[in-house]
Amino acid sequence: MVREERFARVALLVPGVVLVALMAEAWPVTVDDAFISLRHARNWVDGGALSFDAAERIEAYSSFAAVVLASAVLRAGGDPVLAAKALGAACALGSLALTFLLARRVGAGPGWALLGAGILSVSTGMGFWAVSGLETALFALLLTGGVWLLLDERWASNPLTGALLLLAALTRVEGPVLVAAAIAAHFVVRLREGQRAREIAREHAWLGVLAAGYGAYFLWRWHYYGHLFPSPIYFKRISAAGDVFNSHTAAFVRSSLPLLLLASAAPWIAGRRTWIPVAVVAAALASFASAREQVLEDVSTMAWFDRYFVPVLPCLIAAAMAALHAAARHLGASAPRRTGLALAGGLLLVWQLANPTSNPICLLGRSRGYPKAVAARNIPSAEYLQQRFGAPGRVVAGDIGLLSYAFRGTVWDLYGLASYDRTLRHRGALEPYLRELLAREPDAIQLCFSLASDPPRPCQHAERVLAAQPDFRAHYAPAAEFGRAEFPSAYHVIFVRQPPHGAGEEAP
Repeated sequence: MVREERFARVALLVPGVVLVALMAEAWPVTVDDAFISLRHARNWVDGGALSFDAAERIEAYSSFAAVVLASAVLRAGGDPVLAAKALGAACALGSLALTFLLARRVGAGPGWALLGAGILSVSTGMGFWAVSGLETALFALLLTGGVWLLLDERWASNPLTGALLLLAALTRVEGPVLVAAAIAAHFVVRLREGQRAREIAREHAWLGVLAAGYGAYFLWRWHYYGHLFPSPIYFKRISAAGDVFNSHTAAFVRSSLPLLLLASAAPWIAGRRTWIPVAVVAAALASFASAREQVLEDVSTMAWFDRYFVPVLPCLIAAAMAALHAAARHLGASAPRRTGLALAGGLLLVWQLANPTSNPICLLGRSRGYPKAVAARNIPSAEYLQQRFGAPGRVVAGDIGLLSYAFRGTVWDLYGLASYDRTLRHRGALEPYLRELLAREPDAIQLCFSLASDPPRPCQHAERVLAAQPDFRAHYAPAAEFGRAEFPSAYHVIFVRQPPHGAGEEAP
C-alpha cells in the first residue's frame, strides 16, 4: 500500500498538467461578472464606499472575500485582474490535491483517489472558472480544506479549522449554508460513533467564534446596505422560484448523474464519514434548486457552465471514489467483478469528457470568441462612454461588468442585478423598473443589437422592452456602435440622450 500511495502521489502530476493546460487555454478570458467585485473594490479604495456606485449603497457582489482581496491588491498598486487569475489558478491546483487527500480520508484507495483527481481535472469547467477572475476556485479550496480538516480528529477541534470555514462562508453568498451543512453532518457522525453531545460541543468550541465572526459581518452589511440579503440572491430568483426542473440544480444533476448516484450510496457502503462531504453537495443542490438565469432570457456566461457547483466537485468526487473502493472491497477478489468496477471508474472519466454540458474542450471552444468580443465591443464601448461623459456621467447598460470598472460614472443595470429597485420595490416586474430607469434621465444607454432581423433589433428581451418605451424613442438617438463587423449577431449600440428641441442653439 505504501508503494501504491507513493506512485499515486507522483502520478498526480498527470491530472495537474491537464488542469494547467486547460487553464492556459482559458487564461485570456476574464468573465464580465468578475469586474463587478472589482468596481466595489475600487470605489472602496478611492472613495471609502463599499458599493457598486459611490453615490448609492448597492451590494451587487457575490464574494466579500474577493472584494477584500482586490482592494488589497489595488492599495498595493497591483493589477487586480491578474492577481485574481493567478490566485484562481493556484487554488484550482490546490483543490486537485485536496480531492485526492479527501478521497483518501473518506476511505478511497490511492488508485481510486488518483482517478478522482483525474475526473476533477477535466470536469465541468474547473480550469475555465479558475482563471475567469471569479472566486470559484478560491471557494472550492477553502470549502474542501475545511471538510478535510473536519474529518481529521487531530484538526477537528483546532481553531484553524473554524477560521478556514469562516473564510469559506465569506467567499460566497451561499457559503454559510454549505459550511453549516458540513459542520452539522460532522456533529451527527460523531453522535453516531457514540460520542456524547457535551464532548462534541467541547470539540467544536471554535463554532462560537465562527458564528460570532460571520454574525458580525452579517449585521454590518445589513446595517450598511439596509437589506437582509445581498442583491444577487434576489436577482437570481426573479420569476424563477419553484421552477426546479429548469434550475441550475437540474442542469447539474443531468450532467453529473453518475457521480451523484455513487456519492449518495457512499454513506451506506463506505461508512458514515462520507456523510460529511455528501452533506455539502446536498446543501449546494438545495441552495440553487430555484435559481436560474430567467432574467436574461438568452445565452449568457452562466450558460457556459453552471459555475455554482464547481466548488463542491471535490466533495462529490471524493465520496464517489470512496463508494467505488468500498464496493471493490465487498466484492472480494473476483477478477471479473473488479474489472467491472474498474470499467465503471473509467466510464466516469469518459462521461465527464464526452458530456456536452461538462466537456472542457467544448467549454473552451465556446469561450475562444469571448476575448475577441470584449476587444471589439465591451472595451471600446466603455472607453467611449468614459471619454464622453466621465465621472459625472450616468449610463444604463446590460453588460455592466467591464463597463462598470472602466467607466467612472454611475452605472444602472438594465436587468436589475446592481439595484434593489427591480428585485424589491417592483418585485421582479420588468417594465416598471425600466420606466423608472428612464425617468432618471441617464446620459446614455448601451444596448446589444443583432443583424439577424431587418431592421436590426435588440438581442435581449429586456433591451427590446426598453427600446419600445415611449420615453426612450422620444429622447434617445444612436451615437456610436462597436463590434458590428466582427459580431453582427451581438454588437453594441450606444444611445445618447438628446437635448430638448431648441436647446443649445444659442452660443454661451
